[in-house]
Amino acid sequence: MRAIDLTESQCEVLGYLVGGAAKSVTQLSREALVTSQTMTGIVHNLEVKGLVERRPSPDHGRVMLVFLTPTGVEREAAARELALSVEARLRAAMTEEEFARLLELLDRAADAVGELSRPGGRRGG
Repeated sequence: MRAIDLTESQCEVLGYLVGGAAKSVTQLSREALVTSQTMTGIVHNLEVKGLVERRPSPDHGRVMLVFLTPTGVEREAAARELALSVEARLRAAMTEEEFARLLELLDRAADAVGELSRPGGRRGG
């Protein structure tokens, strides 16, 4: 992701906003399973880079909605293309069975780490 000057979290947020879907920081934080404070920092960094902008919600005066800028749309497309390229290289480096096993293991790892972010999710041991 360094090649496109984005963190994984920033790429994830850009992906949530693809297609013109404006969302509040609260909505984005729920989707990303992070605190609103963490998401506020991510959105701020994306704003500094000119990839998103915030505008007041037409429905709720105090709610700010986050939108992709045209540059943000381009950068999200570049991030998606990069991810597809990495996936293609991984697929080429192993058999279909090995790739399927890799995906299974990555899913298990993501689930295990995700449990840590939920209350009571820490495992003893």
